[in-house]
Amino acid sequence: MFTSSNSLFAGRCVAPLAPPRCREAETLSMDLRPDGVVVVAGRLGAAQAPAIQQFLDGVKGVVTLDCTALKYISSAGLGVLLRTQKRLMKSAGRLQLVGLNEHLRDVFQYSGVDRIFEILEPRCRSHSATVGPRFEASSYTTAAVSGSDTGT
Repeated sequence: MFTSSNSLFAGRCVAPLAPPRCREAETLSMDLRPDGVVVVAGRLGAAQAPAIQQFLDGVKGVVTLDCTALKYISSAGLGVLLRTQKRLMKSAGRLQLVGLNEHLRDVFQYSGVDRIFEILEPRCRSHSATVGPRFEASSYTTAAVSGSDTGT
């Protein structure tokens, strides 16, 4: 059911952005998988920032944020991730980001925050029990982010 207010409950956060006609395209959800990976999907803008901050305030230690289904992030969304990273680093934790699409990778590089986060590349592993590839926390490798692959 679509509501106009943000809702937070038992390991899942859904923050609606727009009227019901745009529900699927403009909602953000975060799920905490049993393996501890936080999966984020949709668009992370200013409207969702408070609910997502509240969700991430509950995580501790080294946290992997699977951004494979994240389509957009605003400066408010970057602020949420930066505040979470700062809080986690005070207690020897950190936020690891995996599955950034090309657009999001550009946003992180142009804003300079790619140097603050550990950005990981997923290694795909096929499972017979799933329809497609499944990404697991233990299947991530650190990405080498550099501007030298442009060929110039």
